[in-house]
Amino acid sequence: MLKIGILSNNNDYLLPYLIKEVSILKNIEFYVFIAVKKKNKIKDKKIFAERTGNFFFKKKYKFNNIKKNKVKSHNSDEFLKIINKLKIDFLYNSETPNKINSKIIKYKNGIINIHPAILPNYRGCTGLEWSLYNNEPIGITAHLMNKKYDAGPIIKTLIIKFKKKDIKKYSDLRIKAYLNSFFLAKKIFENISNNKIKFI
Repeated sequence: MLKIGILSNNNDYLLPYLIKEVSILKNIEFYVFIAVKKKNKIKDKKIFAERTGNFFFKKKYKFNNIKKNKVKSHNSDEFLKIINKLKIDFLYNSETPNKINSKIIKYKNGIINIHPAILPNYRGCTGLEWSLYNNEPIGITAHLMNKKYDAGPIIKTLIIKFKKKDIKKYSDLRIKAYLNSFFLAKKIFENISNNKIKFI
């Protein structure tokens, strides 16, 4: 049985949507590790609301048979001890509140992250916007994390196709990118489970 640990925080509005998408997968056990995010909660919520038009504030957490754990930090020795004891195979970054340190990044098979833009061309938090500005394809990239932001080995890139009529305002684009990231995460987890994972 494949075990995947999802790194999250107490202010992660995307987590319920990710859980809904991936919890139906067979032969995979999911564990959610929630670290407390104290700083800038109001500011972060405002920025996220502006980017997504409050779309992701509607769902409540439904963990069902997914095991939930609270930790002080994803960088702590306590967290490392827990994931070692549970024999977690892969970690997935839903929204960890801190930059991950090297001992966690190097844990077993690594940490999967889905970046809302095409790597390696558009690193950073505004990659989607720069793609749009440069009139280049909009997409998302699954990759393994390393000590540099958005620079680890690429697993899969997904180009987001849409019609102009579907994108009436900026938030529609961000929503589409996030919804596609849940689909891509599910596909990646399926491929790992079936030993079909490849890195670029």
